[in-house]
Amino acid sequence: MNTRSLFASSLLFVLAGCAADSTGASPGPVPSTEAPDGSSPTPAAACPTPHGPTLHAGEIAGDETWTAEGSPHVVSRNFAVRSGRTLTIAPCATVQFEAGAGLSVAFPGTPNTGSLVAVGDAEHPIRFEGRDGAKWASIFVAAPGTARLAYVDLKDGGEAGVPALQMEGRGAMPVAAGLFVDHVTVSGASVRTARMAAFAEGSEALTVRGAPGRPLEISEHTLSTLPSGSYTGNGIDEIELARDSAVEVDTTMHARGVPYHVRESLRIGKGQGAPLATLHVEEGTTIRFAKGAALAVEHATGEFPASGALVAVGSAARPIVLTSDQAQPAPGAWRGLWFGGVPRGENRVEHVTISYAGGDCGCVLSSCSALTTSDGSVIFTQAPPAAFFDQVTIAHSKGHAFVLGYAGAAFDFAGRNTFDDVEQCNVTLPSAPSCPSPRPACQ
Repeated sequence: MNTRSLFASSLLFVLAGCAADSTGASPGPVPSTEAPDGSSPTPAAACPTPHGPTLHAGEIAGDETWTAEGSPHVVSRNFAVRSGRTLTIAPCATVQFEAGAGLSVAFPGTPNTGSLVAVGDAEHPIRFEGRDGAKWASIFVAAPGTARLAYVDLKDGGEAGVPALQMEGRGAMPVAAGLFVDHVTVSGASVRTARMAAFAEGSEALTVRGAPGRPLEISEHTLSTLPSGSYTGNGIDEIELARDSAVEVDTTMHARGVPYHVRESLRIGKGQGAPLATLHVEEGTTIRFAKGAALAVEHATGEFPASGALVAVGSAARPIVLTSDQAQPAPGAWRGLWFGGVPRGENRVEHVTISYAGGDCGCVLSSCSALTTSDGSVIFTQAPPAAFFDQVTIAHSKGHAFVLGYAGAAFDFAGRNTFDDVEQCNVTLPSAPSCPSPRPACQ
């Protein structure tokens, strides 16, 4: 695969490793304009007059610095930073790409190394743009390569609809957090991370606007590191959550001002015998699920402790919303919550609205209820330790609201929860050695 085709197919976003060089060292502070004695601010020096263009193509031969004076730095075809070398873009510098060109870090090669350092400040930003408005490809970072971007504007990228900023891990633990961003703006294209890639610690103030589709595509391994910022003003103002595997370590899904979109089932827990992984969902978060998708807290069934737990605690003012991605959904538009294994005591679901769930679970579960279906908005395949749903609203549910599909004690999931437009039972009966005769429909 050539470099250009990688930019078009990998779509991964690694904005900046938190290292000034390939060692992964933390980025230094943005230069201060305050006078040494603190008495009065010193006016920021103006950007120097550029004397370019300076042409670049091929591969970096040694550590290089692209200066503001040499701007614009014109990349005529794909340019690679490899073999442990560092490309530094100086404050005030402008990098321009010819149509279809791009910049790769630590690619190709398995593995390779390299670092991109583009650190400006509020008065001395750095620009990446198309030459004469041409549509260029992408900045692509492959782990263990790193990138560190601060006060950087990227526009005109994303040729053929690919993300303008991409980072790719290596598809195995540990997560590759090689992208550091601080006050980075991407205009007209999206950002993507994949294969266990993530943002570096301290990343913040990422803006993505004008993307033709969704501004971000990330995997579950990026969730905890997703920077604060602005993700509105795009074709679809949602964060696409693409599944790498599952939530395998404690993870936080931050409320970032736009919904998350789950096109495949979001799974919590690596499977039987794995250490417990908990997904914490912040109050005010909305998650929209595609048809047939589910939130699976331990996917596998059986009498073993679940390897996943869900802590989704909203508030009356800022509830968490789990719903369908359809513009005009009907009950059963997505599957709902599935609790496999023996649910853990760490689970908490409070001030959450679950709507339009109850799609086909493909399951037949034990019950003392006279069931015509096992479908429901919340399904338990083994007995939970308690009824850990509190002040939860289940609305427009196909099938049942709570399906207690196990042999064991019944729990009062009706409690302080609210049910609106539930097709069948609010709560079903679990199975028991001796069921009532005739079997009732519901608890």
